[in-house]
Amino acid sequence: MASAILSLKKQGAHELSMRTIARIAGCSTMATYRHFESKEHLLSEIACEGFRELRAEIDAGVKAHPDHPLKQLEEVGGRYIRLSLKKPEHLITMFGSVIADYQRYEHLVESSEHAFFGLVEIIKNCQDKGLIPSGDPVRQAVACWSTVHGFAMLLVNGNLDWLNITLKNSEEYGSFVARSVIEGLMSKN
Repeated sequence: MASAILSLKKQGAHELSMRTIARIAGCSTMATYRHFESKEHLLSEIACEGFRELRAEIDAGVKAHPDHPLKQLEEVGGRYIRLSLKKPEHLITMFGSVIADYQRYEHLVESSEHAFFGLVEIIKNCQDKGLIPSGDPVRQAVACWSTVHGFAMLLVNGNLDWLNITLKNSEEYGSFVARSVIEGLMSKN
């Protein structure tokens, strides 16, 4: 998979080929097919790895603020942005159009749901403590995730290069975006 990730960095997901991966890995193309039935299968494994790392970041954000779910949400937002900038290839495979049918890869569905429901748990904890209004925690998690993810994609695609956001200050920006969503959730419309 390391060869595939290196190839993704150089070529992008749509241009990725099993032949190129084999050449980088120093093996035959057929050897790559012994491990992965197709390019899409390989990309699904990279996406799974990304979702597992994202869940680890969510869990670390919870651990960093054990009794403060609002701070956990901020922390997770910052960690999401940092992870996206550190591993944009994973982000593209996790959320881009390179995997035509997520449902085909059960492990991918499971790893993405596991990451997402880590965020849902934080939202539920916020509700239980009366920090945000009750409501469907899944919908509230979608609002948080999609806003922070949109910011991550703008950064990864270079649309905000003029802001000079670096890996070093990216968590601060991610936390601010998450905090803005939290403030929206806290308002009682």
